[in-house]
Amino acid sequence: MAKFCPNCGNEMVDEAAMCVKCGTMVGENNTNKNNEEKPTASGEKKKGLPAWAIVLIVLGGLGLLVVIAIIVFAVIGINALKKVDPNEIKDKLNDYIEENTDSTLYGTIGDTLTDGSLSLTLTGAYKYDSIGEGYFVNTPAEGKEYLVLFFDIENISTESKYVSHYDFDGYVDDVACDITGILGDIEGISDLATDLAPSKKAQGFVAFEVNKNWENFEIHYKEFLGDRTLVFKVSNIEGA
Repeated sequence: MAKFCPNCGNEMVDEAAMCVKCGTMVGENNTNKNNEEKPTASGEKKKGLPAWAIVLIVLGGLGLLVVIAIIVFAVIGINALKKVDPNEIKDKLNDYIEENTDSTLYGTIGDTLTDGSLSLTLTGAYKYDSIGEGYFVNTPAEGKEYLVLFFDIENISTESKYVSHYDFDGYVDDVACDITGILGDIEGISDLATDLAPSKKAQGFVAFEVNKNWENFEIHYKEFLGDRTLVFKVSNIEGA
Protein backbone atom coordinates (compact mmCIF):
# COMPACT_ATOMS: atom_id res chain seq x y z
CA MET A 1 0.00 0.00 0.00
CA ALA A 2 1.41 3.39 -1.04
CA LYS A 3 2.42 5.87 1.65
CA PHE A 4 1.97 9.63 1.16
CA CYS A 5 3.28 12.65 3.03
CA PRO A 6 0.49 14.16 5.15
CA ASN A 7 1.89 17.66 4.42
CA CYS A 8 2.60 17.84 0.69
CA GLY A 9 1.09 14.60 -0.63
CA ASN A 10 4.39 13.30 -2.02
CA GLU A 11 4.49 9.55 -2.47
CA MET A 12 6.89 7.87 -0.05
CA VAL A 13 8.34 4.42 0.49
CA ASP A 14 6.88 2.50 3.40
CA GLU A 15 10.09 2.58 5.45
CA ALA A 16 10.55 6.37 5.09
CA ALA A 17 10.31 8.39 8.30
CA MET A 18 10.65 11.78 6.58
CA CYS A 19 9.30 13.26 3.39
CA VAL A 20 12.22 13.96 1.00
CA LYS A 21 10.26 16.74 -0.66
CA CYS A 22 9.06 18.91 2.27
CA GLY A 23 11.01 17.41 5.18
CA THR A 24 7.95 16.48 7.28
CA MET A 25 8.65 13.78 9.90
CA VAL A 26 6.13 11.08 9.16
CA GLY A 27 7.21 8.29 11.55
CA GLU A 28 7.15 10.54 14.74
CA ASN A 29 3.60 11.74 14.09
CA ASN A 30 2.39 8.20 13.66
CA THR A 31 4.08 7.13 16.89
CA ASN A 32 2.54 10.02 18.87
CA LYS A 33 -0.88 9.24 17.49
CA ASN A 34 -0.58 5.58 18.43
CA ASN A 35 0.47 6.53 21.99
CA GLU A 36 -2.48 8.86 22.57
CA GLU A 37 -5.27 7.60 24.86
CA LYS A 38 -8.09 6.07 22.88
CA PRO A 39 -11.44 7.73 23.43
CA THR A 40 -14.40 5.74 24.71
CA ALA A 41 -17.60 5.27 22.79
CA SER A 42 -18.93 8.50 24.34
CA GLY A 43 -15.85 10.42 23.28
CA GLU A 44 -14.32 10.68 26.79
CA LYS A 45 -10.92 9.34 27.74
CA LYS A 46 -10.76 6.55 30.32
CA LYS A 47 -9.56 7.68 33.77
CA GLY A 48 -8.73 5.71 37.01
CA LEU A 49 -10.21 6.43 40.51
CA PRO A 50 -8.64 9.42 42.32
CA ALA A 51 -6.45 8.74 45.38
CA TRP A 52 -8.89 10.30 47.86
CA ALA A 53 -11.67 7.96 46.68
CA ILE A 54 -9.45 4.92 47.22
CA VAL A 55 -8.57 6.16 50.74
CA LEU A 56 -12.26 6.61 51.61
CA ILE A 57 -13.08 3.11 50.40
CA VAL A 58 -10.29 1.60 52.53
CA LEU A 59 -11.28 3.59 55.63
CA GLY A 60 -14.92 2.65 55.15
CA GLY A 61 -14.00 -1.02 55.05
CA LEU A 62 -11.92 -0.74 58.23
CA GLY A 63 -14.73 1.12 60.00
CA LEU A 64 -17.18 -1.62 59.11
CA LEU A 65 -14.84 -4.24 60.56
CA VAL A 66 -14.54 -2.25 63.82
CA VAL A 67 -18.33 -1.97 64.16
CA ILE A 68 -18.74 -5.70 63.59
CA ALA A 69 -16.06 -6.45 66.22
CA ILE A 70 -17.79 -4.18 68.79
CA ILE A 71 -21.13 -5.89 68.21
CA VAL A 72 -19.57 -9.34 68.60
CA PHE A 73 -17.79 -8.46 71.87
CA ALA A 74 -20.93 -6.77 73.23
CA VAL A 75 -22.99 -9.88 72.61
CA ILE A 76 -20.33 -12.05 74.26
CA GLY A 77 -20.18 -9.70 77.28
CA ILE A 78 -23.96 -9.65 77.74
CA ASN A 79 -24.13 -13.43 77.62
CA ALA A 80 -21.32 -13.64 80.18
CA LEU A 81 -23.12 -11.25 82.56
CA LYS A 82 -26.31 -13.28 82.30
CA LYS A 83 -24.40 -16.26 83.71
CA VAL A 84 -23.12 -14.34 86.81
CA ASP A 85 -25.04 -14.89 90.04
CA PRO A 86 -25.67 -11.52 91.83
CA ASN A 87 -25.34 -13.26 95.21
CA GLU A 88 -21.91 -14.51 94.19
CA ILE A 89 -20.81 -10.95 93.41
CA LYS A 90 -22.16 -9.74 96.77
CA ASP A 91 -20.36 -12.51 98.67
CA LYS A 92 -17.06 -11.76 96.96
CA LEU A 93 -17.44 -8.05 97.72
CA ASN A 94 -18.15 -8.73 101.39
CA ASP A 95 -15.16 -11.08 101.58
CA TYR A 96 -12.92 -8.40 100.08
CA ILE A 97 -14.13 -5.75 102.53
CA GLU A 98 -13.67 -8.10 105.48
CA GLU A 99 -10.15 -9.05 104.38
CA ASN A 100 -9.04 -5.46 103.80
CA THR A 101 -10.67 -3.74 106.78
CA ASP A 102 -9.45 -3.92 110.37
CA SER A 103 -12.61 -4.75 112.34
CA THR A 104 -10.86 -4.25 115.71
CA LEU A 105 -8.45 -1.49 116.69
CA TYR A 106 -6.30 -1.56 119.82
CA GLY A 107 -4.84 1.15 122.01
CA THR A 108 -3.87 2.03 125.56
CA ILE A 109 -3.65 5.12 127.78
CA GLY A 110 -2.99 8.21 125.65
CA ASP A 111 -4.06 6.61 122.37
CA THR A 112 -6.86 7.81 120.10
CA LEU A 113 -9.01 5.33 118.18
CA THR A 114 -11.86 5.98 115.76
CA ASP A 115 -14.61 3.88 114.25
CA GLY A 116 -15.46 6.42 111.56
CA SER A 117 -18.18 8.10 113.63
CA LEU A 118 -16.55 8.79 117.00
CA SER A 119 -13.00 9.53 118.03
CA LEU A 120 -12.11 8.19 121.51
CA THR A 121 -9.00 9.04 123.50
CA LEU A 122 -8.26 7.19 126.73
CA THR A 123 -6.75 9.97 128.84
CA GLY A 124 -6.28 7.98 132.05
CA ALA A 125 -7.14 4.92 134.16
CA TYR A 126 -7.26 5.23 137.98
CA LYS A 127 -8.03 2.97 140.96
CA TYR A 128 -10.20 4.09 143.88
CA ASP A 129 -11.05 2.47 147.22
CA SER A 130 -14.04 4.81 147.45
CA ILE A 131 -15.49 7.70 145.45
CA GLY A 132 -17.35 10.72 146.76
CA GLU A 133 -18.10 12.07 150.23
CA GLY A 134 -20.93 12.05 152.75
CA TYR A 135 -24.23 10.84 151.38
CA PHE A 136 -22.73 10.46 147.90
CA VAL A 137 -19.87 8.15 148.84
CA ASN A 138 -19.45 5.06 146.65
CA THR A 139 -17.79 2.05 148.27
CA PRO A 140 -16.89 -1.21 146.47
CA ALA A 141 -17.43 -4.69 147.92
CA GLU A 142 -14.88 -6.33 150.20
CA GLY A 143 -11.64 -7.17 148.39
CA LYS A 144 -12.56 -5.02 145.40
CA GLU A 145 -11.81 -1.55 144.09
CA TYR A 146 -13.07 0.83 141.46
CA LEU A 147 -11.24 1.08 138.15
CA VAL A 148 -12.26 4.31 136.42
CA LEU A 149 -11.31 5.07 132.82
CA PHE A 150 -11.49 8.66 131.54
CA PHE A 151 -12.21 9.50 127.90
CA ASP A 152 -12.16 12.48 125.57
CA ILE A 153 -14.65 11.88 122.75
CA GLU A 154 -15.40 13.73 119.52
CA ASN A 155 -18.21 13.26 117.03
CA ILE A 156 -16.51 13.13 113.61
CA SER A 157 -19.67 12.12 111.73
CA THR A 158 -22.32 14.31 110.11
CA GLU A 159 -25.06 13.16 112.50
CA SER A 160 -25.69 13.60 116.21
CA LYS A 161 -24.43 10.73 118.38
CA TYR A 162 -25.55 9.68 121.85
CA VAL A 163 -22.77 8.06 123.86
CA SER A 164 -23.01 6.56 127.34
CA HIS A 165 -21.11 4.11 129.53
CA TYR A 166 -23.62 1.45 128.45
CA ASP A 167 -21.92 1.43 125.04
CA PHE A 168 -18.80 -0.04 126.69
CA ASP A 169 -17.94 -3.56 127.84
CA GLY A 170 -15.24 -4.41 130.37
CA TYR A 171 -13.06 -7.51 130.69
CA VAL A 172 -10.81 -8.04 133.69
CA ASP A 173 -8.24 -10.77 133.05
CA ASP A 174 -10.40 -11.93 130.10
CA VAL A 175 -13.54 -12.24 132.26
CA ALA A 176 -16.51 -9.96 131.55
CA CYS A 177 -17.42 -7.51 134.31
CA ASP A 178 -20.34 -5.13 134.75
CA ILE A 179 -20.24 -1.36 134.58
CA THR A 180 -20.65 0.39 137.92
CA GLY A 181 -22.81 3.48 138.23
CA ILE A 182 -21.10 6.24 140.23
CA LEU A 183 -23.02 8.99 142.00
CA GLY A 184 -21.51 12.42 141.48
CA ASP A 185 -18.47 13.63 139.59
CA ILE A 186 -14.84 12.62 139.80
CA GLU A 187 -12.46 15.56 139.66
CA GLY A 188 -15.12 17.61 137.89
CA ILE A 189 -15.83 14.95 135.25
CA SER A 190 -19.17 13.14 135.17
CA ASP A 191 -20.23 9.65 134.22
CA LEU A 192 -20.16 9.31 130.42
CA ALA A 193 -23.62 10.07 129.04
CA THR A 194 -23.88 12.77 126.40
CA ASP A 195 -25.58 13.67 123.13
CA LEU A 196 -22.96 15.02 120.73
CA ALA A 197 -23.72 17.15 117.69
CA PRO A 198 -21.41 16.79 114.66
CA SER A 199 -17.82 17.96 115.33
CA LYS A 200 -18.54 18.48 119.06
CA LYS A 201 -16.40 17.14 121.93
CA ALA A 202 -17.03 15.93 125.48
CA GLN A 203 -15.36 14.25 128.46
CA GLY A 204 -16.60 11.46 130.67
CA PHE A 205 -15.64 8.37 132.61
CA VAL A 206 -16.64 4.71 132.72
CA ALA A 207 -16.26 2.84 136.05
CA PHE A 208 -15.94 -0.86 136.88
CA GLU A 209 -15.72 -2.75 140.17
CA VAL A 210 -12.82 -5.21 139.97
CA ASN A 211 -10.80 -7.47 142.24
CA LYS A 212 -7.80 -5.72 143.75
CA ASN A 213 -5.39 -8.31 142.39
CA TRP A 214 -6.40 -7.81 138.74
CA GLU A 215 -3.60 -7.79 136.18
CA ASN A 216 -4.98 -6.81 132.77
CA PHE A 217 -8.10 -4.93 131.82
CA GLU A 218 -9.77 -4.29 128.47
CA ILE A 219 -12.57 -1.87 127.71
CA HIS A 220 -14.41 -2.34 124.39
CA TYR A 221 -16.50 0.22 122.54
CA LYS A 222 -18.69 -0.65 119.57
CA GLU A 223 -21.48 1.47 118.17
CA PHE A 224 -24.84 -0.27 117.86
CA LEU A 225 -24.89 -2.05 114.46
CA GLY A 226 -21.36 -0.78 113.89
CA ASP A 227 -18.64 -2.76 112.11
CA ARG A 228 -15.58 -1.75 114.13
CA THR A 229 -14.66 -2.38 117.76
CA LEU A 230 -12.31 -0.08 119.66
CA VAL A 231 -10.33 -1.81 122.41
CA PHE A 232 -8.21 -0.08 125.05
CA LYS A 233 -5.90 -2.22 127.19
CA VAL A 234 -4.63 -1.30 130.65
CA SER A 235 -2.36 -3.23 133.00
CA ASN A 236 -2.47 -2.90 136.79
CA ILE A 237 0.92 -1.23 136.97
CA GLU A 238 -0.40 1.58 134.73
CA GLY A 239 -3.17 2.54 137.16
CA ALA A 240 -2.57 5.57 139.43
